[in-house]
Parts: sequence; structure tokens; C-alpha cells
Amino acid sequence: MDGLFTRAQARAAGFSAYQVRRRVSAGEWVPVLGPVLVERGRPITVRLRDRAAALAVPGSVLAGPSAARGHGIEVPDDRQYLWVGRRRPVPLPGVRYLRDTLSRADVLVLGGVRLTTPARTVVDCLRFLGDEPALRLLDRALQEGWLTPAEFGRRAIGYAGRRGGWAANQPLPTGAG
Repeated sequence: MDGLFTRAQARAAGFSAYQVRRRVSAGEWVPVLGPVLVERGRPITVRLRDRAAALAVPGSVLAGPSAARGHGIEVPDDRQYLWVGRRRPVPLPGVRYLRDTLSRADVLVLGGVRLTTPARTVVDCLRFLGDEPALRLLDRALQEGWLTPAEFGRRAIGYAGRRGGWAANQPLPTGAG
């Protein structure tokens, strides 16, 4: 996956712990995020860090801004977001974990990586972005058909009053139906 591999995968491929450490200390293999490495020369981009986060946490799903980048949707948040359910993975720097319910219908695979569907991705992004970027994203999502007004309303109601969701007395973004 984009040349990424974990220390455990290197060990499973026959490298000893010493060989892994030596290659990292010599700069042949570069740490990307947690136990995930890449060969020297590969630019470490935000998108590569998203994929590294997914590889570092088995069973996770790219969500929110990370999933948006996977769909080619620009968002002004460079942090990594993973849906992990009720599990408590080892904290990784810059990674935010989503633990709410995720339907199988809200997950797809692109380029070998599991990520949320465009509709779920947009709604998750709206929860974390500031007002202006969220309104721009919602407007584009409705125009592009990634999300219908009815679906947005149904999903938004599901988050009302929950942490990271909309408060019961907080208006939904303008034009949200």
C-alpha cells in the first residue's frame, strides 16, 4: 500500500529486529506514523500519513477528513481520522479516533484502504470543520450529489446532542434542509 509497511511486516518478511532498527537508524527506512515505515525518498504527504494510520491500526476505517482526501475532496484539516469502534488502539500522534456506530453500508474500499462512503465522510467532516469550511463542503456535497438534503437531515438528527455532533438547540448549517 503506497510502499508502506509495518515493523511487524518487515519481521514477517525475514528481517530481524536488529536489521529493522539498523535500516531505520541508517535512514534507509523512514518512520511515517507509529510502527509504519516507508523506504527513503518517498515524500511523506498528508495522504500517505492517512494510509499509514489505517495500516497502523488494523480493522480501522479512514473517516472524516482522512476519508475526504481518499475521495479527492479537499478539506482544511491535515490530521488523521480513523473509525475504530469501541476498541482503544495505542494513541498515535495527530490521529483522532471515532468510536460511534458505523454501518457496513457506510464503508467501501478504494486502493486497498477501507474508508467511509462520501455521504458519511461529508457528515463526519461537518462535525469537525469550522463553520465556513463546513458550509462550503456541505454546499459542494449537495451540488455533487454526494449527499441529499433528506439524507443529511437524517444523519444530522442522529448526531444531535451527542459529543462531536450538533446540540439540540444548535441550528443546522444554512441550506441543510
